[in-house]
Amino acid sequence: FAVIQDAVNAATSGDTIRIGPGRFNEGTLVRVPGWTEIVRILVTVEDLTLIGAGSDQTIIGQEQDWDLSQGGHRGIQTATYWGTRRLVVENMRFENMAYAINDDDIAEMYIRNCAFSGSEFSVLDFGGVLEIENSHFLSVKRDGFHLAAWAHDRLRVTGCSFQHIPDGLWAQESVSIMGVQNAKFVDCNFRG
Repeated sequence: FAVIQDAVNAATSGDTIRIGPGRFNEGTLVRVPGWTEIVRILVTVEDLTLIGAGSDQTIIGQEQDWDLSQGGHRGIQTATYWGTRRLVVENMRFENMAYAINDDDIAEMYIRNCAFSGSEFSVLDFGGVLEIENSHFLSVKRDGFHLAAWAHDRLRVTGCSFQHIPDGLWAQESVSIMGVQNAKFVDCNFRG
């Protein structure tokens, strides 16, 4: 498939989609109760793995800087609303969006060897299990978060780096954790 969404639409539960080098900025207008936004990868499969060619080779998002006038467009959007229970994301870079990865209450999400820069929210995740390994959070926009984890049963962040580059007068945060029953950070760096 030349478009990632076409591969996702053809996938069945348990599939792995390998994504080659390049910048992928194709999006679909998604309308649900409460919001309408451009989404580059809408995950509607119960159990799916997305593996890029490397965080320096497979890039999701636009080249130009994101700002609020562009709206809340997303890189990956998933939720129990679309039947997703488990998602694995590996070896990709996410750039210049409102939400790089946005999960609304799926049971399990695993992010490995990814990089994030220029978005307002790098990872915004609600509920279930979230594990992030060996990933680099390089910059956020406005008053954004690198990681917002809310109402999880378990949160594990291992071998990650979080860096801030000042963006005017806005207060940025690396991590926001609320209502998480069990959180653990191991071998992580926070700078700026």
